[in-house]
Amino acid sequence: MTVTDFYDDNTSISVKHAWSSPGIYVIKVYTFDENYIPSEATKHAVLIDARYCSHIGYLIDINGDGVFDVFHANVTRTETQAEFDGNGNYLIDSNGDGVRDYIYNPTTNMLSHIKDELKVQEGYIPWPLIMLFGIMILIVVIRGIFYPKKQHIRDLKSGRNRL
Repeated sequence: MTVTDFYDDNTSISVKHAWSSPGIYVIKVYTFDENYIPSEATKHAVLIDARYCSHIGYLIDINGDGVFDVFHANVTRTETQAEFDGNGNYLIDSNGDGVRDYIYNPTTNMLSHIKDELKVQEGYIPWPLIMLFGIMILIVVIRGIFYPKKQHIRDLKSGRNRL
């Protein structure tokens, strides 16, 4: 705990402190009046080699090289490896299942959810898509079989003969 001398109202002061590990630290600031009665605490978050990723958690630069290495998830309170994609984005596994759920760009502060279709893993067979293509092919074949016959019957009825 750091304690300073008394100062007049509306006087700004600064206090230096060094953290030994990266992360997010919450500091509490109290003031005391001349009777040593404390005020309510004011809380401030201090980010040391860390960056918030919206509501889901924060990235941490473990070794201080300017590239975030780890993602800390707010919900699960777990940490997973952050993957830098080389284009300024980080791929984030927010729930520890080994699948990247979000893309975060620290330059624009944009967080995007990776769509389920991008989570296709090795060995995955997209059955709904295969069924859709099968139905489309079936419709084309059925229409090709019956449409020319109806046209031929119309031609015969109208007296036109195609040869």
